[in-house]
Amino acid sequence: MKQLRLMLLTISGLLTACASALADTAGETTAAGVSQGSMVLQAVALLVALGCVLAALKLHTAIRGGRVAQGWIWIFVGLLVFAAGQAMLFAGQMGFVPLTTIWVDALRVVSLLLLFVGINQLRKIMA
Repeated sequence: MKQLRLMLLTISGLLTACASALADTAGETTAAGVSQGSMVLQAVALLVALGCVLAALKLHTAIRGGRVAQGWIWIFVGLLVFAAGQAMLFAGQMGFVPLTTIWVDALRVVSLLLLFVGINQLRKIMA
């Protein structure tokens, strides 16, 4: 119960910070022509994706093999691919790398497919 409260407080704090940052940077744009509010949301999405990858890695090391670990590795790789796509999108919006959004969209599709395979495999194991 304590962890749930902590998680809810963290989520509400993140949402408040995002709303505040979006309100402060509503009309401003970067040199690449991207709104700063969008940049804040992309940065938060990247941080959340990296947090998910770290949590998935920690859970995978706790499982230590078995049939459940085989399904969980697909979910971990899917989250890792999604985080890579978010990092590419953030770097492209910051102007660090020239990037077309088709590559980010392709990585998102691949990550969703990997998540689907992992969830489906876990469903079969638990059935």
